[in-house]
Amino acid sequence: MKSHPALWIIVTVACLASSACGPIQGLFATATPTATSTPTSTPTPPPTSTPLPTSTPLPTGVHSETLADGSTRSVDYDHNYEFALSDAWVVVPLTAEDIAGAMESLPADDPRRADVMQLIEQLDPESIRVVAFHTDPKYFAGDFASNVTVTVVQDDVFESLPLNLILSAVRDVLAQGGVDVIGEAAGTSDNANGVEVGAIEFMQTLAAAQGGTQQAYSKTIIFKSGSKLVEITLVTLPQFSEELLPAFDPIADTIKISGP
Repeated sequence: MKSHPALWIIVTVACLASSACGPIQGLFATATPTATSTPTSTPTPPPTSTPLPTSTPLPTGVHSETLADGSTRSVDYDHNYEFALSDAWVVVPLTAEDIAGAMESLPADDPRRADVMQLIEQLDPESIRVVAFHTDPKYFAGDFASNVTVTVVQDDVFESLPLNLILSAVRDVLAQGGVDVIGEAAGTSDNANGVEVGAIEFMQTLAAAQGGTQQAYSKTIIFKSGSKLVEITLVTLPQFSEELLPAFDPIADTIKISGP
């Protein structure tokens, strides 16, 4: 029985989400301010209220649109950022049915099933914001499709932590989990829109078709949007990594922070 393509995405997303959350929560505690007394004010009659005009509801969720040059611009109104993918990628939805299908692709007695189930239980379905697949069939191999996945992890601690410290923590936890992190920590830099971004490259072992495992290459672009950590991750087979990076790396310079 073949593995569902979403299985590759779910395992990668859960791996990154768990590494982003676990090690850095609680590093900073907010001190409770000491209460101070204030003088008693003299009561004044309340002003006459004036009805306010009805406001137009703000958009929510992720909206994607195709631009004139064939690229796809995606705006995440819930988490206040946007980015663009070149015409080498096509954005597709990843539904709850896809996640269920990934589980059904593994037989009940498959030893990998418990591990995958544990990863899914750790994963907030709302954390997956965008999934895109490469348009060239060359980068499909069996049940595997080279993909870009955008996820968001939210925690108030992220707002106060510098991005390079978060990157270091994620690298350490990935390595402790048996993931082969590639190269040394490279630090962060500002993109063309003034957004601080960093990146991590790694190799991981994922469940493959017909049982067994398959090595996969990943590169993750990481940035902050307030108290959210956003991860844009390429997952492909090792032999395709050098060919696909020129279509992936430019995404970093399209990232913008918007909204409140």
